[in-house]
Amino acid sequence: MMQRLWTKSFILMTLGLLFLFTAFYMLYPTLPLFIKEMGGNERQVGLAMGALMLSSVILRPFVGGLLDRFGRRPFMIGGLLLFILAMYMYNWVGGIIMLIGLRIVHGMSWAVSTTSMMTAVTNMIPSARRGEGMGWFSTSMTLAMAVGPMIGLGIMQGTSYQTMFIFAVGLSVLALLLTLGAKMPFQPHTDRNFFSAFHDLRKTVAENHADVPCQNE
Repeated sequence: MMQRLWTKSFILMTLGLLFLFTAFYMLYPTLPLFIKEMGGNERQVGLAMGALMLSSVILRPFVGGLLDRFGRRPFMIGGLLLFILAMYMYNWVGGIIMLIGLRIVHGMSWAVSTTSMMTAVTNMIPSARRGEGMGWFSTSMTLAMAVGPMIGLGIMQGTSYQTMFIFAVGLSVLALLLTLGAKMPFQPHTDRNFFSAFHDLRKTVAENHADVPCQNE
């Protein structure tokens, strides 16, 4: 008998990812315009856009190790709350330096929320239907990449940047509310710690180096 994929928790998490990613991608075409309207130049646009991704990339490996030790839910809730706060704070940015700082915080919230949510969804998928389940929740993120920029530009051009940021906050709140209703299976790994990912990487590199045969000249 085929295991059930479309459980309540899987549906809630997939919709939560859709709303969260839509809010995130609303900023892709609109934030550079927002920065230029503030008086920023091309270099500052690049710094602001890159600051989020850089802080997210740096934090993700640490978050992954902590998820295995302490569970997905506390990091998911904390990450989403910080994401909502960061999104709201765009309405209060007073300069480029403050904006870049906000982007760093926003990137940290993005790393924590998305890593914990995607890990939780993966754990919900039956092993026999892993490919199908991954395909469906990945589709929700791809759909968000398609509609998010259009929604962001449409709201910004029809109303204002402030309205667009508030709309993105609303989508993020919906994502939080949906994920709160999901059940998340979790088996703690007490042998994992904050630096486990880096210990594993170093061990793998050392083993691979040992497997390379020495060549005599």
